[in-house]
Parts: sequence; C-alpha cells; structure tokens
Amino acid sequence: MDLHPAFAHGFGLHLTGDLTEGKNLETDEGLPSIPPARVRTALEYRSAALGAARDVSVRLGPTFVAQGEPFEAAIGAEGESGEEAGALGETGASTAWEASATATFQLGSVALTPVLSVENLFDAEYVDPLSRLRVYGVAAPSLGVQFRLIATF
Repeated sequence: MDLHPAFAHGFGLHLTGDLTEGKNLETDEGLPSIPPARVRTALEYRSAALGAARDVSVRLGPTFVAQGEPFEAAIGAEGESGEEAGALGETGASTAWEASATATFQLGSVALTPVLSVENLFDAEYVDPLSRLRVYGVAAPSLGVQFRLIATF
C-alpha cells in the first residue's frame, strides 16, 4: 500500500508485508524454514528537481519481523535423535531500519546517479530467520552500507 497525500508535496508512506504458511499435507505439521510474518514501512521524499539534482529520492523506514518458529534438530549429538537434541533455530522478533538516497546529475551528455543505501541502520542484533546459521544462534550481518554510481551515456 502506498499513500501519497496531496497536502504533503513529495512525501509518501509505503507499507508492505508478507505472511507465509507451509504444511506437510501428509502429517499436517508445519514445514521448517518458513519465514515469519514481516511488515516493512518507509517514509519517502521524492522531488523531480532539487537544485542541480533531478529525480531525487530519500527513503527511511523499519522492517518488523515476527518471532520465528523453532524446529527440531534433524541430527543431534552422537546417540541423540533430533527430538532429544531439542528445538533449534528459534529466532526472536526483530526490527531493522533501512535508509536510501538517490539523485541524478547531468554532466554534459552523461547522467550520473549516485545511490546510497544502508541496511540495519542502527546496527540491531538479530538472528535472520532464513539464514542457515540460525541453528547456531549466529547473528545477521550488522550495519551494511552500499554505494553505487550509475553512469548513463
């Protein structure tokens, strides 16, 4: 869902989410490695032109992830069944903020578009529910910064 109120020139609110459910049709049990529910929100500012820049976009918002379901270990320690090894892979609810900014600058016949994006802006520690390392409690990568420069001739 995208909201762009007329009174807020250039500002918009984005709201997306997903919910996935998977069941074994023979046993009616839940499947492992199904991602938990997720809601992503973002406040965005867009402008066709801002000084020398055109197609300006700045976005900031959190992603909320529900607690992941634990699953039984498939292989326990020597002599243990998966059930005896206990539930592994439980991931707590988490919130991670993301930010991005982009604009295009015309330099003669070349258009340069720098793109800056930051994931996990506040360096929140959480276990990624889709990571293969979640069974060991390994935290997701911390703050991630990406810069790209696109040149159009």
